[in-house]
Amino acid sequence: MKKTATDLLKGVSAATSSSNNETQLRHELENRLESACGVLNIPWTPFQMDRSLKSGKNTKFVDVAHGAVIIEYEPPKSFLGNFSISHGKKHLF
Repeated sequence: MKKTATDLLKGVSAATSSSNNETQLRHELENRLESACGVLNIPWTPFQMDRSLKSGKNTKFVDVAHGAVIIEYEPPKSFLGNFSISHGKKHLF
C-alpha cells in the first residue's frame, strides 16, 4: 500500500506540474486514482462530474464525487498567487 501511495503522490505531483488547465488536471488525476484503486483491489466507483448537492435551500456543485468522497479541483498553480483558505471554505456547506 505504501508503494502505491508513493506512486500516486508522484503521479499527482507530475500531473499538477504539467497540466495546462483544470480539465486536463482532473483527467490526469482521475486516471491515477483509478489505477491506484486497481492495484489495491478497491472497487472503482465511476465518478459523477459536476454533481449538485443540496444543503437546505442552497445548491452547491462539486467537481467530482466518488461515492462519499468529494473532490473539488482548482486550476493548476492557483495556490501560488493570492489564494486564501477562505476561497476553499466557500466550497463547503
